[in-house]
Amino acid sequence: MKDLYEILEINKNSNEGEIKKAYRKKAIKTHPDKGGSEKEFKKITEAYSILSDKNKRKEYDLYGYDYVNKNFNESNISPFEMFNEFFSGFNSYKKKECTVHKLYISIDEIYSGVIKNITINRDIKCTGCNGLGYINEGITTCKACGGNKFKVMTKELIPGMFQQITAPCNDCSMKGYTIKSGFECKKCNSTGIISNKDNYKINIKKGSKEGTEISLKDKGSYNINKKEYNDLIIKLQEIKNDNFIRKSNDIYTNQTITLDKALCGCIYPLQFLNNQILYLNINKIIKPDILIKVKGYGMPEKTENTTLYGDLIINFKILFPNKITSKQKDDFKKLFKHEEIDDYSKEMLVDIDYYTHSSFDMDENEDLEKSDLENNVQCVHQ
Repeated sequence: MKDLYEILEINKNSNEGEIKKAYRKKAIKTHPDKGGSEKEFKKITEAYSILSDKNKRKEYDLYGYDYVNKNFNESNISPFEMFNEFFSGFNSYKKKECTVHKLYISIDEIYSGVIKNITINRDIKCTGCNGLGYINEGITTCKACGGNKFKVMTKELIPGMFQQITAPCNDCSMKGYTIKSGFECKKCNSTGIISNKDNYKINIKKGSKEGTEISLKDKGSYNINKKEYNDLIIKLQEIKNDNFIRKSNDIYTNQTITLDKALCGCIYPLQFLNNQILYLNINKIIKPDILIKVKGYGMPEKTENTTLYGDLIINFKILFPNKITSKQKDDFKKLFKHEEIDDYSKEMLVDIDYYTHSSFDMDENEDLEKSDLENNVQCVHQ
């Protein structure tokens, strides 16, 4: 037999307040929307529905669970309805509402961290009527709904058959009252709220990621229905940068290098973030489609003990000369030990020309997929 007192972790002498307190604590913890077990939630709510009702509790104490379950089952509401009713509507149980403001920041600012001065437009409680929308108790109970905020209407389904339906009251906008003529607050036009601008200094930590939310308690707009201020959420949005792209904690960039420097090496001045110049020691041959890694020049990430940095990944585009002299051509042939085939006649030669497009138009059904080309890259470690 179920022990309802044990389920709520109370004793048989617990009063009404102790029963409510026990249910509130366990219901929030086990509610499915909070990651709890639906089975456990239903068990707890059923225990509360019986023990919180004087008649049911008396019957349970005398005859046990099976008797109460059999005789009162038809009148029981669902566990979720019971929960909503207990907390005066499920919305009051949900986390506090928020006012969201997007803050656009550059990759330079993310890399080094920055303090941003921002101005937020928000609605605040009207000082003329204290957020009520009227002055001097100038309201009267809504005649349409009798103050219930909902109207009960009768709808004829078929001749002689009627159905009662409940609908929100439009006469009072679900407030339950209407404002008497002459008592309207002119400062807020009876809305209860007015517009306001607030200035804030927001500390953006270096390495912050897009989508990071900074919460400022009670700094959002005034919630006229809940009679409280929302929390203000500052949501970071990264501005697109044409030269540098962040992927996790690594930074990717495309750079150009001439063929002679790609082959012979050089000191390459790279214009980095925040106008910093990195002098890269190019001491390896740069080949097409090979990615170069500059260790430790990616985004910073603060850990418990230190700050770790990602890497800077460079894709060098090699600039080939448009033409070379005969002497340069001969020098290259000697340098690369160039050999020509000689088993052909002049009539067999076929001329070439530049194609108008920079890449192949790959068809999805071709054996060679474009993705295969894109994935065929390697990293050269420095």
